[in-house]
Amino acid sequence: MLTIGDYLKHKRKDMHLSRKAFAQGIVDSSYLARVEKNKNEIRAITFIELLNKNGISLGDFLDNIDMLHFQNYLYQIKVREAYIAGDLDTLIKLSKNPVTSNIMRIVVNWLIAILTDQIDTFPEKNKVIIKNFLLEVEYWDDDVLWIIANCLGMYDLDQVNGIINRILGSYTDFAEYNDYKIKLLAEIAVNYLELSIKEDSYSIKQAKVANYIDHLPACSSIFYEKLKAKYIMQTHQLPKINGSISFILESI
Repeated sequence: MLTIGDYLKHKRKDMHLSRKAFAQGIVDSSYLARVEKNKNEIRAITFIELLNKNGISLGDFLDNIDMLHFQNYLYQIKVREAYIAGDLDTLIKLSKNPVTSNIMRIVVNWLIAILTDQIDTFPEKNKVIIKNFLLEVEYWDDDVLWIIANCLGMYDLDQVNGIINRILGSYTDFAEYNDYKIKLLAEIAVNYLELSIKEDSYSIKQAKVANYIDHLPACSSIFYEKLKAKYIMQTHQLPKINGSISFILESI
């Protein structure tokens, strides 16, 4: 996911400028370093001043943001198709894609570890990187939801409860979401149910998550997730809200 810091760093290096030269007269180089490392935010007026000083148009920034979102979407689709097909060669190639973010490449390496039964040796530092990223990022766009959907199994149930609470409480305007976001939300919820089964740990939250999936809009893209949630809840007799949960699948 491209950040303002990533963009400024990329443009500065393309221009072969030091931080001091790039930021001179606007901010000090140490501040720019923190922005480039995504450790500091930057005011909009300061950002525009940096662009103007270095002859970079605001349109270039907006075009790069839009193009990157599309590129990330295509990348995520390729990863999903390769993972479902068990295509390790393609996943390995995607894990080395220099265009996408380091975070997304870590996600792909995690999926490779799952397919090769090497999750026990997956680097702890990579788990920490993902965890810190999720703690620091304020807005969860589709890219962040994709990361969560694919990496939930990295952590223990207790470690992901906060994520699930945020999903259940914040992502409820289903009519405003496209099919892709709905799909990601459904995947996160189902993955949480599977994690609870794996850890043999059940609570009222599992029922709330299943209820959340049940209330996602009827669309063919999440038929599998709705059916899987029903199967998990019925097979493992997880607790229900107020004694019952509707698992009637909408006509699709």
